[in-house]
Amino acid sequence: MLPCNPNVVCYETLGSRTVAFKGLVHESIVQSVTEPRDGFHLNADEGNPRIDQRGLTGGTLRGIPRSPRTIASIALLAFIAWIDWATGPEIHFSLFYVIPVLLTAWFVGGRAGYAMAVLSAGVRLWVDLRGHGDLARASIAYWNTSIRLACFLAASGLLSAFKNLRDRLESRVVERTRSLRLLGAQLSETEALERRRLAHDIHDDFGQTLTALKLNLAATLAGLPEGTPARQHAGEAVKMVTDVIHRSRTLTFDLHPTMLEHLGIVATLRHFAAEFHRRTGVEMIVNEEGMPSPLPELIAGYLFRSVKELVTNAAKHGLAGQIILSIYWGNQRLRIIVDDDGSGFDPATRLAPGVKGLGLAGIRERMLTLDGTMRLESDPGHGARVVMELPYGVEESAR
Repeated sequence: MLPCNPNVVCYETLGSRTVAFKGLVHESIVQSVTEPRDGFHLNADEGNPRIDQRGLTGGTLRGIPRSPRTIASIALLAFIAWIDWATGPEIHFSLFYVIPVLLTAWFVGGRAGYAMAVLSAGVRLWVDLRGHGDLARASIAYWNTSIRLACFLAASGLLSAFKNLRDRLESRVVERTRSLRLLGAQLSETEALERRRLAHDIHDDFGQTLTALKLNLAATLAGLPEGTPARQHAGEAVKMVTDVIHRSRTLTFDLHPTMLEHLGIVATLRHFAAEFHRRTGVEMIVNEEGMPSPLPELIAGYLFRSVKELVTNAAKHGLAGQIILSIYWGNQRLRIIVDDDGSGFDPATRLAPGVKGLGLAGIRERMLTLDGTMRLESDPGHGARVVMELPYGVEESAR
């Protein structure tokens, strides 16, 4: 059970399953289905601007194949012809005959649009001939049909060209977006490696030097007589070095906690919660549900930095008094929920273009590079909730 307060809504179950995984971490194609259980529902693809490639090739339209759409266009043409024939020649329906042509050209294809143009012009000619029996009117009907056919063919060709241009533009947008995602993932991975290298350098070089300095000062302090100014200054120097050592350890933990590699993300977050409560006084509760699994180092580092940034923002900007971190382990999918009882905010304004700061937007981009999602729920004065969900174990399943 998750501890709750009046401003925080707690949820207890994780209902999601993974349908398919393919590729590596940064190039995986993940299709997930989430089911609401006990009041919890999350759209796994919400906020993810991935474009369905099937829409670019025209293979289906919301699951409808091409043949039924062609039949629907012919049925619409028949309905228009029946209305035109029933109302008589006094009411002109010529403009309506172009509707099946445009629909066929857009949803089925250019050639089908040309065929529908010929069919529409022929049906219109049949309606005209049925309504006018004299030869003079018939010749005029043939002339009008030729003009109408040319207009229908031109409209179908223009619409098909526009659709092809749009599809090419969308294909380029998808490719550019994919390239930018891969570039962002590579930059983030490089950042993680640099953080790890810097943390090890600080721990191995700077930390050891400070420890040796503290031991030397302590030995000097022990050899000085009591009550002398030199002993007092040496004692203050030992305290200052001790404080610097503690700060260097905190900096090393913030850059890349080594316990993340050995103990896992949950133990690391619990250690961070204890240190965060000691430094800020804000209560941070870490709850875990499900069967834990080892995370790839890149994903674990992303999640730790994202949670640390969210918790810091909740305490610094939201003035939260209690933060609840809930970790749910699903079937190859991990969900992390951060609830706080702070002042809240408007999610639309925080993620709007031009807003200063890269906190929430940066976290969302990190999730997207890992085929994950991030969702915000907040109202001014009623706390905030951030839901992060992403697949893990993709590298192992792809091998």
